[in-house]
Amino acid sequence: MVGLSATSVAERIRRLERVGVIEGYEVRLCAEKLGFPVTAFILARPNGPDARFIKVAGGRPEILACYRVTGEFSFIVQAVVKDVAHLEEVLNHLEPASIHIVTLVVLSTSIEAAPIGLNDGSAKRRDNKLTKEQR
Repeated sequence: MVGLSATSVAERIRRLERVGVIEGYEVRLCAEKLGFPVTAFILARPNGPDARFIKVAGGRPEILACYRVTGEFSFIVQAVVKDVAHLEEVLNHLEPASIHIVTLVVLSTSIEAAPIGLNDGSAKRRDNKLTKEQR
């Protein structure tokens, strides 16, 4: 309950959409229930132009995100796959566009989907899954 009329809330939402604060709406699907239980982060250093690596990475639907980063590697790619053999297929696809690849397989997710807070700009955790030992 926000203490505003539906018309006032709708106008605020339209204004936030218009100025780009609200970029869109999405459905969160469970990759595991869709048959993709393995998440991997792939650190890559391309062997040519960055645009080539981005194009190659974009050619696989298993790749959810590709981040250009600073440091030893130029890109971090997030992928979801069916199993280790499927991960190997994705790596084989990226290999011709890379000098060096390091793969990190996710064992468990402790924190996921941390939206930015509207009031003070601080991140507010939504799905905190810390175990007793982690706290």
